[in-house]
Amino acid sequence: AHIRWSPASTAFDASIYVNSSPVQGSGGAIAGGFRTLVAMVENPTGNIEVRTTAPGADTVAADIQVMYFSQIA
Repeated sequence: AHIRWSPASTAFDASIYVNSSPVQGSGGAIAGGFRTLVAMVENPTGNIEVRTTAPGADTVAADIQVMYFSQIA
């Protein structure tokens, strides 16, 4: 997920959720208003989403890309 915050100087948490359970997150300062989150999930079911603890006055935009990998034994 590629996440953009406005204003760019705000710091708070963001996590990737699969079926309402967090699978990855990171907090702290945001570089230039952007943060990238990556999660490896085996056999996901349900919704894949980004959730944040952004203050109500901030704007958050997230672009989620899902890539599928299969392994041939």
